[in-house]
Amino acid sequence: AEKYSAPLEVNRTFRVSLLGHEAQHVADHRRFPGLSSAELEYRAKLVELIEYGEVADRLAFFLTDAADDPERPHPHAAHLILTRLAERLFDGAQPTDVDWESIPYIAIRRQAEALLDEDTARLSTPRDDRDNGLSRRHAGDASNGHR
Repeated sequence: AEKYSAPLEVNRTFRVSLLGHEAQHVADHRRFPGLSSAELEYRAKLVELIEYGEVADRLAFFLTDAADDPERPHPHAAHLILTRLAERLFDGAQPTDVDWESIPYIAIRRQAEALLDEDTARLSTPRDDRDNGLSRRHAGDASNGHR
């Protein structure tokens, strides 16, 4: 677990990475029962990027944690987010090839919001009509990246 150096009531990391992240899980369990751990983590990590205010620390954490391993929900969610952001912001570049610090926070936030909106739309369709989870591409994803 992360350590929080500042008092919790003023600590952005605590408020966003713990409270916001976990609140998204609660909302998703209620609205979309039966989501996989990977789907829950994907959505909660997007909320972190949207709410953080600056993303250097979050992106650095995602980059060190990311793994293309669906059996590990947290690292897999970080991998999917970084891959999809790189596809959108750098025309299909791999996340490790991107100069993340060169991207203004607002651009990352907008793309994270779009990814969350697209995933919410996907989950809002009847189960029989929706694609099969995170392994499928979102409607806004580039055609040459992650499957």
